[in-house]
Amino acid sequence: MTKRPPVIGLGPLVVALAVAGSAVIAGWAWLTVRGGAGFEATLAVAAAMAAAFYVALLAAIAILDALAWAGHGLPFVRVLSDRPPRLRPDWLVLAGLVAGLVLGKNLWP
Repeated sequence: MTKRPPVIGLGPLVVALAVAGSAVIAGWAWLTVRGGAGFEATLAVAAAMAAAFYVALLAAIAILDALAWAGHGLPFVRVLSDRPPRLRPDWLVLAGLVAGLVLGKNLWP
């Protein structure tokens, strides 16, 4: 039986990085619009920047966990609480997908 590496909690750090990154992106967007750029174009670029930033943040956590599973002695990364949720998180993905499809079909011109 393989011994699991220790677990570290990075929730506050990940939240702080996400808030700081969002603030930087929002500040850039505000300054860009204030400088005379089009609102729609700036909003599209800011949304793409935010998506790339969040995906990179999640990818870093996934890489750390993969290295921990590979036996490099690194601790597992916990962003959320160690207590299991009452509702399985994978059902939330399905609910978000359904909600996105329904809203997109009804709201997209």
